[in-house]
Amino acid sequence: MRSTRGVIVGLGLGLGGLAASGMVSEASASEIGSIAEAAAAAGSDNRGTLLLFVVAPAILWVLYNILQPALNQINRMR
Repeated sequence: MRSTRGVIVGLGLGLGGLAASGMVSEASASEIGSIAEAAAAAGSDNRGTLLLFVVAPAILWVLYNILQPALNQINRMR
């Protein structure tokens, strides 16, 4: 496991050195523009919906844990 991790780190450092030395070609302005157009065509940003989808079960669980004892207390007062 340790040797595999070392090989991966070594490859990453080697590729980083190639990129820093200019051996990797830089993207032209037209390529960057086409990437930006593709990203804009992909759709709107859904981070808010995703956040709501992830956080909603936790909020519902907290509300359930608060409401159940409150309802038990109201039932005891009757």
